[in-house]
Amino acid sequence: MTDHTSGLLADWYPGLAYCPGPTLARFIASPDRRILARAASQVGKTQAGAAKMDAWCLVHHDTVFGVLVADLQNHYGEVCAKIAQVITEPELDPATHYADGRGYYVHGKPGIRYRNGTRVLFRSGTGPVQGLESFSAGAAWIDEVPQKTHYNAFMRGIHGPVWVTFTPIGRDPAWFRRRVEGDLATGEPPEERWTQFVAPLSQAECPWRTPEQVAEMVAKTDPFERAQRIRAEWEGPTEDRRFTALRADSVTTEDLGVDAWATWGIDHGEVAGREFGVLLRWDQKSVVVSDEYVNPVATKPAQDAQGIVAAMQRRGVPLPRVRRWLGDANSAGKGNVGESVNAMLGRAISSCLGAGPTSVAVVVPRKEAGSVELGEQIINIALDSGELRIHERCVHLLRCLRHYQALGPRDPEKHGIDALRYALVDVLCHSGRPSTRLYAAGAPVLSFGGYT
Repeated sequence: MTDHTSGLLADWYPGLAYCPGPTLARFIASPDRRILARAASQVGKTQAGAAKMDAWCLVHHDTVFGVLVADLQNHYGEVCAKIAQVITEPELDPATHYADGRGYYVHGKPGIRYRNGTRVLFRSGTGPVQGLESFSAGAAWIDEVPQKTHYNAFMRGIHGPVWVTFTPIGRDPAWFRRRVEGDLATGEPPEERWTQFVAPLSQAECPWRTPEQVAEMVAKTDPFERAQRIRAEWEGPTEDRRFTALRADSVTTEDLGVDAWATWGIDHGEVAGREFGVLLRWDQKSVVVSDEYVNPVATKPAQDAQGIVAAMQRRGVPLPRVRRWLGDANSAGKGNVGESVNAMLGRAISSCLGAGPTSVAVVVPRKEAGSVELGEQIINIALDSGELRIHERCVHLLRCLRHYQALGPRDPEKHGIDALRYALVDVLCHSGRPSTRLYAAGAPVLSFGGYT
């Protein structure tokens, strides 16, 4: 692809109305083999991907270009409408026809063909993955990040450059982020070498909009979603998340004082990321999730105890200020035969703290019928009222709250939510700290399942 000095499509094709901002212009002109444009909503990222596709197809004859659309069935017409804004119409084969609202078709089949013999074939990032296993193309464009299985199957058949355009709305595609950036927490390097362009919403990046229009778009965006929709950041809330009351002001940089009480909620799991503990600190006015523990690798209770005690020491919480220790009864694979994980964990914590072997008693939380739904509703009410806040250091729990969808045991965020639920329900309903806000928000919900 030729690197044009101006970097603007208007200079390449003067008749086009689309003119990208500086970041997307650099993305279009980049000759690198793996390129990512992570952009805010409504800044022209799809048009940029289409313009790059068009430029590649014009100089490559009698080959195939692949386009992977995250949801082809529902978005084909929409993607084609963006392509139509930038594609070089005179260079299309006469057999290629565009129908408004339906997209491009060649002899009645979805696709695009150029006069030079190059074909653009579309594939879907959802549905049976087998349809991607045999696909082959000289280059490709991925519009919105698909499922990992579909991405891997599609990429195996691409022999040349690939570029991706997407806005990270909803659940952060963590697997793709690790592939592009590596794991910043562990220092793990990226799996592949990608050139990344990030285009936020601004008048400079949207030269076709006025500053007033940009300001209006920002003002109309939920503040909690601006990180993704406006600044094109990776992380943000899932749109159909369970905890809709989680807002920007639910996250705090402040902690409670040394006189606050503490409660641990712990959900057990053997493999990495499945042992999840949250440290609640609370007084008569508020509850703060002060810290967390998540096992980085497969662990046993002795290692978990070290992580839990380390969190207490970071926050300056002495053993006498911990009112309750609550641990899930489901402990398959974590403990010894005939012995509960809670008992083993309690002894290990006591040992780490230099206390007597029975100083810490980790008990099973109350789990009457309906307790899961009740606990999740209590979390949402507490967030909505401002009674519950999450310290910004609890990055794993915040991810759970942003993305949890109550999908059952397979929900990847379930472990963090369960740990929070055990502790918060105990604090607000059983610890002698009644929540007037909870009763005001939904007194009937607290009157069943044994919670009174």
